[in-house]
Amino acid sequence: METVLWNRAQGLIKLDTTFTSTDVDSIRKHHDLECSSSKEGYSSTEYRPALLITYWVAGNRFQLPPHYLRGASKLSKCSRLNGWEVTFPPEVTTSDLETYLGIRLARPYDEPPFKLPFSSWINALRLAASIQHDDYILDELESKFMHEDPIILIGAAVIGNRPWAPWIEHQYRRLAERVEPISIEEGLRLGAVAIVKIARLREQQAYRKGRADAVCMRLHVDEQRRRNNGK
Repeated sequence: METVLWNRAQGLIKLDTTFTSTDVDSIRKHHDLECSSSKEGYSSTEYRPALLITYWVAGNRFQLPPHYLRGASKLSKCSRLNGWEVTFPPEVTTSDLETYLGIRLARPYDEPPFKLPFSSWINALRLAASIQHDDYILDELESKFMHEDPIILIGAAVIGNRPWAPWIEHQYRRLAERVEPISIEEGLRLGAVAIVKIARLREQQAYRKGRADAVCMRLHVDEQRRRNNGK
C-alpha cells in the first residue's frame, strides 16, 4: 500500500500545475495550432484523472483538464493522451482564452446570469475558430447581436467559415442601405469580395428606387390629367 501511495505521489509531483507561467526558451513558435507528442508524468490510467493538458497562449502556459475543451475537433487527439502540449496561433491572446473558458463553463443557473459584451464574444471567437469549436459562439451572435456593427459581424462570419450564412446577407444589406459610403479602412477590413457584393446590392436598390420613382411620377401625371379633364 505504501508503495502504491509513493508512486502516486511521485506521479503528481511530476505534473507542473502552475497556471500562466512563462518559459520563453520552451515555447514553440508556430503559425498554426499544433500538438506535441511529448508526455509528462505517468501514462498509466491510474494517474489519468489527475493529469492536465498544457496550452501555450501568447507565451503563457495554461494547464487545464481535458474536458474543458472537449468537443473541439482540432484538439481531440491531444485530449486523448496525457501531458500533450498545444500551441495556439499567435493572434490568440490570454484574454481570449479566459473569455472562451468563461463561455464554456457558464451554467444556465449561475447567479448573476452569465453575460458578455459583444466585443468579448468576438475575441473568444478567434480562439474557438482555431480549434473548430465556434458553432455555439456564432449561434449566439446570430441570436443576440444582429444589431451590432455589420462590418464586425461579417468579419466574424469569415473567421467562423460562414461567409454566406443567411444572417450575414442582412448585414450586407445594412451596409448597402447606409447613406455613408464605405471608407478605405472599412474596405480593407471587408475585402474585395464583400465590397463587390455591397456595390451590387446598391445598384439593385438604386434600380428599384428608380422604378418606384418612375411609377410615382406616372401616377402623379395621370392624376393631374384627370384633374385637368374634370375642370
